[in-house]
Amino acid sequence: MAGIATYILAGELALGRVLAGDLPRTAFPPRLLQTAPEAWFRLAAGALSFAGVYAGRQDRVACLANLCQAVLATGQGRLAAAGEWVLNEKRLTERAGLDAIQDRLAQPGPDLDALVSDVRARLGLDDPVWAVRPAG
Repeated sequence: MAGIATYILAGELALGRVLAGDLPRTAFPPRLLQTAPEAWFRLAAGALSFAGVYAGRQDRVACLANLCQAVLATGQGRLAAAGEWVLNEKRLTERAGLDAIQDRLAQPGPDLDALVSDVRARLGLDDPVWAVRPAG
């Protein structure tokens, strides 16, 4: 849903189970530790912005899809910031400490604007490109 990280093969090598022989274990590279979180958080902030647009149009499916992408991308960013490899999205929200948002999305309610605001507050993203600007 959030996309596959370009560095997944390095993660597979770092975490994979070797059936025979030895393979080097790849540590989470310092440069990736610097760049991956920002890229994931920017993707998440963009998805939140689009979710707000779709909420205004009462397009539930597109709104919820973008909220889900925002949560998963934030999870990827949090784990990248911690230097933890993510190979798939199984238990991603749990590993990233986002379980409460998952519960909130399970019961979105009728007010999409309130839902987007709630998820935005819980994710706590601050991205200058996707900053919410006052109308006017």
